[in-house]
Amino acid sequence: MPPPPLPTVSFKIEDLDKSVCFENAQGTPAWLIGSGQKIYWRACFVRAYRSPNRNEAFDAWDTCNGQAVLPAGIEVFIGGRGGQIKEHRQSSWVLSIT
Repeated sequence: MPPPPLPTVSFKIEDLDKSVCFENAQGTPAWLIGSGQKIYWRACFVRAYRSPNRNEAFDAWDTCNGQAVLPAGIEVFIGGRGGQIKEHRQSSWVLSIT
């Protein structure tokens, strides 16, 4: 009997929030590895891959402006002439009680 299929992680892009500032943005192209961070881009195409397979994209978007949460298990390649990328990682607070 074959093993059950692995659960799939979803990756959904949204329209870019107009309040996002691209000052000090990273240029393209870039590989981003998912860790739950929020990503934002302008004038970029996006290719999504399931880690660690970078050979076959499971989804692709033409040049656009957008944003998404990049979950663990997903990697994206973002590119585009003059494209810009921003990442926002949630701060982690550790409370130590002694």
